[in-house]
Amino acid sequence: MIEKKEKKKFIVLMQEAYVKMRPYIAAFLVIAIATSPVIPNSNWRIGVTSTLAVTLLFLIFDLFKDLTKRLDTIDNKLKDEEPPTFDNFTYALNTMKSVINDRLIKSKDVKIKILGVSAQYSWKNLVELTIPELFEIGHKNPKITIEIVIVSPQVLLQWGQPQLAGEAEHTIKQSSIFRETYKTYFEAGKIDVEIFEYDNIPHWHGVLIDDEIFFMGRCKWKLIDEKFFRLQVGQKEYRQFAKNDRFRGAVRIDLFKQWFNIYKLRANILKRRREKGRD
Repeated sequence: MIEKKEKKKFIVLMQEAYVKMRPYIAAFLVIAIATSPVIPNSNWRIGVTSTLAVTLLFLIFDLFKDLTKRLDTIDNKLKDEEPPTFDNFTYALNTMKSVINDRLIKSKDVKIKILGVSAQYSWKNLVELTIPELFEIGHKNPKITIEIVIVSPQVLLQWGQPQLAGEAEHTIKQSSIFRETYKTYFEAGKIDVEIFEYDNIPHWHGVLIDDEIFFMGRCKWKLIDEKFFRLQVGQKEYRQFAKNDRFRGAVRIDLFKQWFNIYKLRANILKRRREKGRD
């Protein structure tokens, strides 16, 4: 089934235009108020000047609220002794969506890198359910590029993790369905998604947005008995780091990128071996 491209909602268009045009509107109002004395009719002059002044005050108040919110955010971050923490992937999702949304509103391309095990949480909640909601944001048609590295289902089976193996298989199959469902967006260059399979069990995992904002999770083993053990991934705690934070976020981001790139390279090597074996 091919998804038809819908027109942007009017409220979305107005939001994008307002954020972009605020400085220009303020400058226009100042000039208009300054030149209003040239209006010959005193009643008209008073009415126009009053209307422009009230509108300018409203705009200044709106800008002040934004500035106050940003300063409060900075102040809270400075007071925090730990980076922002979420109980699991679901709780971190809204913040991820907000980060992506803010970039798209400014018509910036967004690159998302996901290092996962089966990616069952990030694929379902972030890619399948969230990303399509953001397709129409941004007046310059910004592109969303998603790269996902996951553990090969065969490797997960070798480690005695049939549930994760099934979920990894599901992620791979759903990626093809997702591509067909949103074919028009793929063909228009609005979205691109690639999945790579590597052969290792990671100690940690996460989502990196534009090489700047990193949501980091840790893998944990749960011992069932002497023969069985279960790997826990997305249901564990996530921490948020930024490239310029005071929690050594830049170091963690660089480490993530290193492991991500190596897993991606390894996945391509394994893919070539499989293709060569079929020749």
